[in-house]
Amino acid sequence: MKQKRLAELKQKIASGTKQIAQGKVTDGELFFTSLHKKIAQFMSLRNEDTALPFL
Repeated sequence: MKQKRLAELKQKIASGTKQIAQGKVTDGELFFTSLHKKIAQFMSLRNEDTALPFL
């Protein structure tokens, strides 16, 4: 089991390294800005769903 996970990790690293070499990368700032927006939307919707209407 451990060997299988290690092999999968090595494959993912090799794939990522290849993508970087090909210039297929995502700007980190854009990614995290988008992620923060999605989290804020999720939390907003979650708070609306759990709010008690009579309070």
